[in-house]
Amino acid sequence: MDKYRYANWTLILVLAVWIGSFFQQEPYRSGIVSGGDAWGYYAYLPAFFIHNDLDSLHRSVVATATYNANIYNDPSSEIGIAMANAVGEGRQVIRWTMGVAILQLPFFAVAHVISIISGFPADGYSFWYRFMAHLAALVYAGIGLLLLKKTLSKYFDQGLSAMVLAAIGLGTNLYYFSVFFGSMAHAYLFFLWSAVIRLSLLFYESRHIGKAILIGLCCGLITLIRPSEIIVVLIPLLFGIGENESFRERMRRIGREYRTFLLAALAAVIVGSPQLIYWKLQTGALFYDSYRSLGFHFDKPEILNGLFSYQNGWLAYTPIMYLGLFGVFFLFRSRMFLWAVLAVLPVHIYLTYSWYYWDYSNGFGSRPMIDIYPLLAIPMGYGLQYLSANKWVKRPVLALTGFFIWLNLFNTYQYNQGLLISGYANWPFYQSIFGKTSLSCNDLLAYDMAMRQPDMAQLTFTTTIGTLDFEAKGIDTSHLVRQPVRTGKYAYRLTPSEKYSPAISAVLHADGNYHGHWFRVCGWFWAPVKTGEILNMSKLVLSVEQGNEFLLWQKARINNKIGGNCESLDGGEAKTWGEVCYFVAVPEGITEKAQLKAYVWNNTDQDIFVDDLKVEVFSAP
Repeated sequence: MDKYRYANWTLILVLAVWIGSFFQQEPYRSGIVSGGDAWGYYAYLPAFFIHNDLDSLHRSVVATATYNANIYNDPSSEIGIAMANAVGEGRQVIRWTMGVAILQLPFFAVAHVISIISGFPADGYSFWYRFMAHLAALVYAGIGLLLLKKTLSKYFDQGLSAMVLAAIGLGTNLYYFSVFFGSMAHAYLFFLWSAVIRLSLLFYESRHIGKAILIGLCCGLITLIRPSEIIVVLIPLLFGIGENESFRERMRRIGREYRTFLLAALAAVIVGSPQLIYWKLQTGALFYDSYRSLGFHFDKPEILNGLFSYQNGWLAYTPIMYLGLFGVFFLFRSRMFLWAVLAVLPVHIYLTYSWYYWDYSNGFGSRPMIDIYPLLAIPMGYGLQYLSANKWVKRPVLALTGFFIWLNLFNTYQYNQGLLISGYANWPFYQSIFGKTSLSCNDLLAYDMAMRQPDMAQLTFTTTIGTLDFEAKGIDTSHLVRQPVRTGKYAYRLTPSEKYSPAISAVLHADGNYHGHWFRVCGWFWAPVKTGEILNMSKLVLSVEQGNEFLLWQKARINNKIGGNCESLDGGEAKTWGEVCYFVAVPEGITEKAQLKAYVWNNTDQDIFVDDLKVEVFSAP
């Protein structure tokens, strides 16, 4: 293979993997009808061009519900969903801004024409609209990779450029958010950041005013998609400082060429003006806080969790980007990007993890960091260049990069198969499922409890603290049922309005024979329907309270373990009895009478039937 074609062949390989995954997984089955961000980014198009209800969204919501009847139902909302704000006189304001919709517009138009010709409903949400909305993300991300390749080839040889392209395209969550969840904003932002970097390079080479206007348009679109990313303007402003000219010389240049920079700024304002017009028409104000009480907590940023936590932390699920951070130390080799990276990276991290919802649970890994991968690709290249210069280090680095790429692809597979939901995960669970293609009930317990279960074969039964079979007197008979029942005459039915079952209660003492070992809580359960929503599952709870302090409060999800079908996080069976059990270490610090309780908590919108609760004590060797 011609060494000068490495980067081209790598780009083709990455795109081939993307396209193959795209069609194999049918990622367009939900997307814009699934609700949340995906719906909000896109909703402007059918509301404006088809339903003519951008002011109220009533017909648009009805059209969406045709394909997803449960689209974030909110009875308190005038239109039945929580993704728009009522602003009076029947008017609604979509929570999300319209930048993604502007980029989706050509694909929306094609989908509309195909739907009319092929006989699909031309309602903005039928098959071709969903397909084209996902295809749009794939296309834009692919163009972003092409632009990134051109930028990398300017500063690195083809081998290094190929390595960085493979790392970004297959070793990060860009793959997931371009192929499987393209209805989010991040593939579009990756494209736009790639474009800003490429255009900045070209502008300072040619001083062409058209390049400046394109930079302004891209910066405007980025800000229109995510207003906090207005920091992208630092890239063209700081590009090349320290290499070609000093800060003072750059400021003088901006002063001399102020018309060019003003035109770029005007282009950014023009591209953002439709949003301002929309807000003005709907609310009477040019600027509107559509997130209302949701927003940034600048005084309490969750930076360490955002970067490292296995609850969707960035580097926990995209460890290959350690190479990008490592490479920042070598930007002095060519200072074209030095000040842009040093200015943008810490600010972007601070803003990202000051957001009220720092784990961004909607998807695989910390998705806002995808946006700046084009910028981090440059230091990654310099870091790899430094490491590759030593022949004893080069091969381990290549092997490590290959491992990180495999890990990202495999974790993405696990995510798509329901084996990993990173937004609510933890380190014990991640350890437990590493390399697995199916799960066990103990894996699910690690997910629920953030701890791994002991080996029961190594424990010895000591005593039973309490049982509850719902046959005894004193139970609320209005919730006792004769069918379904596991043993005896009755089981207990919990409804959405009756959230707590009767509890096993016991008083613990510091000198009890259960001290220092393991509690085991068990119950038998029956659910009328299967739920695939990890947040919508009943819990089996065990607590130990001493005075006003909880020494222990632990819970495990019930629905995904019923019937012993624990092969995925959304597993479980309906209309069959199944036992759910878990161990938890007896807490230290029991110095006086402490109250133990075991009960079922139904914090869902479904019924759950309970029978034969028990709490036991096991001793360890």
